[in-house]
Amino acid sequence: MSKTLRETLLQYKNICHQYSDFKENWFVFGNSRFLPQTSIDRYKKEYFKASDVHKITIHEFRHSHVSLLINEYIKTSKEKNMKVDTSKFFLMMSNRMGHSIDVMQKTYMHLFPTIQDEVVDLLDNL
Repeated sequence: MSKTLRETLLQYKNICHQYSDFKENWFVFGNSRFLPQTSIDRYKKEYFKASDVHKITIHEFRHSHVSLLINEYIKTSKEKNMKVDTSKFFLMMSNRMGHSIDVMQKTYMHLFPTIQDEVVDLLDNL
């Protein structure tokens, strides 16, 4: 969870504290009761339509999440003139996504385009 999202949720919780029936075990969405799947599906459909984004599944949201983080990691590493450390990245993300490092590498290694350049550099320096 990002720091921004955490702060926003804490602010929302403080607002909810003002309700006389507030309980610590309230849901983020729906408060005392969870949102029905039909409501979630309806909102998801509305927001896809409003944003003119192709509809994707929850599983595809997970892939998009990892892909976005890979792109940001590569961009940030380049901006800071740091080497892209795929081992470190896959270690962090495997824990976050609940996958083994091997599954993460098999699924997402192709999104690190410069990794082959690094292998070629190693061979050139032999």
